[in-house]
Amino acid sequence: MVAVKDFMQKQFVGVSRTTKAGSALKLAEAAKVDLMPVVEDERLCGIITSANLEKKLVEETEVGKIMDRPIFIEADARLEDAAEVMIEYGVGRVPVVENKYSMICIGVVTSTDIVNAYKKS
Repeated sequence: MVAVKDFMQKQFVGVSRTTKAGSALKLAEAAKVDLMPVVEDERLCGIITSANLEKKLVEETEVGKIMDRPIFIEADARLEDAAEVMIEYGVGRVPVVENKYSMICIGVVTSTDIVNAYKKS
């Protein structure tokens, strides 16, 4: 089994609930990401997408007021499961949590990570 934790990116761009929407959009654009985890005290509490930010952009609105519920994959899950989550939600990256009980965000896995994993195997 190829596990998510073996191919995820441990460095990721995330924001907090109190980050202003305008700042979050600039951060997403600079990092060239379409989805960012919303994290408080290391725990995943939601996600924010560039599309969501652009639709609901009021520069001073806090991300916590416009974020979506979290989508995630557990670190020990199979890469195939991560791909299924991406397909189901129409996203190219998914936050990775230690487990669904702690919800501690430890990275992200992208569709490129999955392709690279299979190229290596």
